[in-house]
Amino acid sequence: TGILIDNAADLVRSIIPPPGPAETERRIRLAMDHCVARGLTAIHEMGARWDRVEIYRRLAAAGELELRVVCFLEDDPATLATGFAEGPFVGDDRMLTVRGIKLYADGALGSRGALLLEPYSDEPGTRGLQVTSRDHLVDVCRRARETGFQVASHAIGDAANRLMLDVYAEVLGRDPGDHRWRVEHAQIVAPDDLARFGQLGVIASMQPVHCTSDMDWADERLGEDRLIGAYAWQSLLDLGAVLSFGSDAPVEAVDPIPGLFAACTRTHADGTPPGGWRPEERLDGREALRGFTTGPAYAAFLEDELGVLAPGRLADVTVLTADPTGIAPESLLDVSPWLTLVAGRIAWSAGGR
Repeated sequence: TGILIDNAADLVRSIIPPPGPAETERRIRLAMDHCVARGLTAIHEMGARWDRVEIYRRLAAAGELELRVVCFLEDDPATLATGFAEGPFVGDDRMLTVRGIKLYADGALGSRGALLLEPYSDEPGTRGLQVTSRDHLVDVCRRARETGFQVASHAIGDAANRLMLDVYAEVLGRDPGDHRWRVEHAQIVAPDDLARFGQLGVIASMQPVHCTSDMDWADERLGEDRLIGAYAWQSLLDLGAVLSFGSDAPVEAVDPIPGLFAACTRTHADGTPPGGWRPEERLDGREALRGFTTGPAYAAFLEDELGVLAPGRLADVTVLTADPTGIAPESLLDVSPWLTLVAGRIAWSAGGR
């Protein structure tokens, strides 16, 4: 078909010349401007090679990071070798944190690359793709534990989520401690595995907009039975898991407001389907907001400094045009940023800096 899925895309990526340091820095600066204009005070970057880490460190040292960067290293031999040798880095001002590693268990649901326990309902010949061997996942996780790195693993299908929960349990043992390892996306989870997130102390790092992007065709891919554990935010919360919400930009837009809307409504912007798709998994406005504030702060080991407005905390503040916890959920898309403060400085305002 001419379509390259997941690892096969590396056949093309490997011959595209990478951008040089100056171009990478230019893109980073543009991205920071874009993010603060949408009310973001921090990003969790998933999968940076060491040359990009060095640019972040240089910008942080010069005081030129416009928002906080929580950086996870790419699963690249040279990058991991350097990262493991140097160890985790947390800047004194908390503008830059480099203490994580990003792994991949499977592909995406839309391309039928998400790894499933049973075949796809609309393509019975496949269960998706496991893009990284179990041995490699275990090896990197063991080295991460030994060196104090946090692990974040891309897992979308129910088999991929089970795989990562099993790997984490094997490496961390019965007492996981305070490692705060994460599963990125956790979109389709077998009902028997939902409780394991809380039991193992694994953070469910999810993106509410994936639900509203996928809900029109998810039942075709999965069938009704597997939808029980699909985008199961409320179930995960009820079972003791910590939710950390994000956008998955650039796959989706980086704006957090559509994420709040999706978390509270599980509908499209026009209100369809009425009442929301699988509405039992909707969150109220306060829980949705926690997903975008206290959840990511905890996931970054910064819950004592960020995530809430309180005396003594770092002054990262997003001022919106309305209180997202005090308006009807269907009105959330009318809310917009008015002011973004990072470390007490105006990073962006509706009226210009």
